[in-house]
Amino acid sequence: MASYDKELMAKELKDKFQDSSFLIVTSFNKLGAIDMHELRRGLDLHSCEYLVVKNRVARLVLKSCSPAGKGMDLSKCAGLIDGSVGLTIGKQSPEDVSKLLVKFMKSHESLVIRGGLFEEGLVSAGYIKELASLPTRDVLLANVVRALNAPITSLVNTLDQVIKKFVIVIDKVREKIATADGAEKKEGGTK
Repeated sequence: MASYDKELMAKELKDKFQDSSFLIVTSFNKLGAIDMHELRRGLDLHSCEYLVVKNRVARLVLKSCSPAGKGMDLSKCAGLIDGSVGLTIGKQSPEDVSKLLVKFMKSHESLVIRGGLFEEGLVSAGYIKELASLPTRDVLLANVVRALNAPITSLVNTLDQVIKKFVIVIDKVREKIATADGAEKKEGGTK
């Protein structure tokens, strides 16, 4: 490949890295074109890209740049680049992408997660798999709301029961007074 082509590829790759907020490195040895297309289509839904680049160019670019304002040291990922490597990059949170990659891995054994780089720094493949096993953000928020709402619901139910019992007592007192008035009227009418 001509050095001009490599420079263009490196510049384009550097621009993509600078716009990204995370990077996940995978090995895709013997992954077919149809499977690769399926993976890329799934990643497109999460606004991510799956890039396959020459290892030498990828290492060179990883050592020379960091995403915009994140201060991530991309050179740490250079050690993960070896063999048939695919780079997943994205701008949003990596949780959903981790779930997608792990799910895809289960049905396609030729895809292997090697590690990645998040805002926290270099992460292992095990960390990415653990991240994929966590509930979604919406589920976690619903659990927090439910936990915060539980004491209030309990208080409302308790007060509701107190009010119901109070109304029952008032109704019984009214009935007792009404029967006492009725008895007095009968006694007064018989005299």
